[in-house]
Amino acid sequence: LHEYWMDTNPLVPDGSNTFLSVAARSIDDRIAGVDPATSVPRFVDFMQNASNGIFIANTNFWARDLDLSCVSVWHSQSVPESKAATLITRKHVILSAHWYAENGIYTFCDTNGLTCTRNLQQVEGIFDDLLLGRLNEPLPGSFKPAYVAPTNFASRLVSGRYLPTLCINHAKAATVLELVALDSETTDNLGRHHVHYGNTSWTNCVSNQRCEIRDATFDGFSSSPVFIVAGNDLILLFTKHLGTKNLDAWWRSWGPMLTFGLNAIQNRINAWEGENASQYQIVPFDLSSFDEIVNQ
Repeated sequence: LHEYWMDTNPLVPDGSNTFLSVAARSIDDRIAGVDPATSVPRFVDFMQNASNGIFIANTNFWARDLDLSCVSVWHSQSVPESKAATLITRKHVILSAHWYAENGIYTFCDTNGLTCTRNLQQVEGIFDDLLLGRLNEPLPGSFKPAYVAPTNFASRLVSGRYLPTLCINHAKAATVLELVALDSETTDNLGRHHVHYGNTSWTNCVSNQRCEIRDATFDGFSSSPVFIVAGNDLILLFTKHLGTKNLDAWWRSWGPMLTFGLNAIQNRINAWEGENASQYQIVPFDLSSFDEIVNQ
């Protein structure tokens, strides 16, 4: 449909300079032909090794060329493999307000296997289930914060429907879920009404290869990040907010989109960091080189 709007050839993978095309290929090309049994885990024997502070990279990992150092790999409190924190600067993280390690010690691992632990020093609610956290000190330069979706994302993504996303589960494996919509309205099991949420599908993916890399989502995945991949870059859309214990279904994931809280998040960071705030600026992903999508 988007190719039709752009008057380009839908049979040519590179037929249009659209962010939709780049975001789809950035995941689909990576998972093409991989073995789902061995390619999903980021680490070898994660549950056993991580409890001992050991993180062994899986050489068959389908996303091994992506820098996932922005996602925490362990923390110090109950259910330590869950309650992920995601870096948006080297000192500030995004979490779910209802599911995080309060005053916890978070461990991060860079692409070279270097692990660093940091204390979660302060938190601030932004809106609804979106929580900003401040670490006690910044991580080294080898840890790369995630980009965030800019406020003009709709001109390049429209609703984002059917786009594959990279989703980190509680075992720090990279699974694939498809978007249903960004900036949507939804309700959770408590009947609350949400605006400015992103959500993924609970139905079959549009391709078999995506279906093979996806995973069931359930309670305990909350705070896990959902990314769009653009080339080699990760763009953080939201952290999961889940309200179901259905372990068998391909249940949708949803959460508040950072895009609509960027000003509030940056203002809080600036207040926390004072004269050092210039070192901790959130970086929206630059979409200016991609053609705008116009529904004609």
